[in-house]
Amino acid sequence: MGEPVRVGIVAPEGMVIPPAYGGSVQIYLFHLLKNLTNYHLSTVLPTLFSPTAQNGKHVSFPLIKIHHRKKGLYLREVLQKLAACKLDLIQIDNRPAWVTAIKRKFPKIPVVLNLHSVTFLGDSHISSAHLRQVWREISAVVVNSQALAGVLKHRYGVPSRKIYVIQPGVDLSAFPSRWSNHGMDRRKAFRKANNCETSFVFLYAGRVIRSKGIHTIIQAFQSIHKTYPSTCLFIVGNTHPWEKAYRKFLEKKARNRSIRIIRHLPHHTLVNYYLGADAFLCPSQQFEAFGLVNIEALATGLPVIASKQGGIKEIVAPGCGILVTSFHSEKAFRNAMLKAIRNQSHWRTSMSESSRIRAETAFSWKKTADSFANLYRLLAYRSL
Repeated sequence: MGEPVRVGIVAPEGMVIPPAYGGSVQIYLFHLLKNLTNYHLSTVLPTLFSPTAQNGKHVSFPLIKIHHRKKGLYLREVLQKLAACKLDLIQIDNRPAWVTAIKRKFPKIPVVLNLHSVTFLGDSHISSAHLRQVWREISAVVVNSQALAGVLKHRYGVPSRKIYVIQPGVDLSAFPSRWSNHGMDRRKAFRKANNCETSFVFLYAGRVIRSKGIHTIIQAFQSIHKTYPSTCLFIVGNTHPWEKAYRKFLEKKARNRSIRIIRHLPHHTLVNYYLGADAFLCPSQQFEAFGLVNIEALATGLPVIASKQGGIKEIVAPGCGILVTSFHSEKAFRNAMLKAIRNQSHWRTSMSESSRIRAETAFSWKKTADSFANLYRLLAYRSL
């Protein structure tokens, strides 16, 4: 089997790991590193380079703190810290523009780009010429869905041989099934505390920004509420500073006691909303590479009503919810939400059970870590 592959994983600047304040990339990396450490110490030695939370000393994997948060200074410090380590492979998460600087500093070390979305492929982040250089310099690009793989091949011309699809997992212990005694108790407590014991409860969780389409489900819900006044809608998430006007617009539009807009919650609190709800809403209006919130919902036995686009189609299987084809349409989401209400007995039983089974069988962090470990070994030994 040979010596373990020494991998340096570079997290984005800004949000900390462990993910005290959320962030899908930060949550992803925390669980990936934890599972690599749990199962692959004999074959992979991972080290994370990242801003760290105060409890970062208590993680199970080596974590090198990067103090600067501004992009240029952050990357400069990363390069200094990488140089102090003896590595066989470097992975960069969601920052394609950093590949060239890191490859220039370490030309003989294979570099993997772990791409979570198309956001940082845009002109405001990287030029077309620079991006073409990135595709030449990387040894592999990991993506979280077949949909994102297709975008890289057909829109950006990335060679198929360099693309590897590895889907994220979900921590089933952190997101218990509502069918467990513990899950049932938390569901009852949540619904009693929020005065929605007899309601059909819809939930949205994620960034509260225009591209996520929250206005679409608020409009749909307001129409539904006239006929079904016992329904309620929870919207949980933070808003980027430059989208404050959008949040104010939503809050003004949602002046209804049955619609509650809540700031970001830590995962141990957010899970109570998943358990307490009856349907999860994911009305994304732009390409969505994956969407961790969808598998978190499924893990708790919460069926999903989501836009039929991007990687979402690879998550929500038949029997686990409804994929909305005309996802720009408020009417289409209203019809899907009405279908859930009118079939709520089925929605809360067999569809709920199918959702949990889908999460258990399809999305495992151990399986994700296994795939990364195999890729690391392949690329490291190929470079010898």
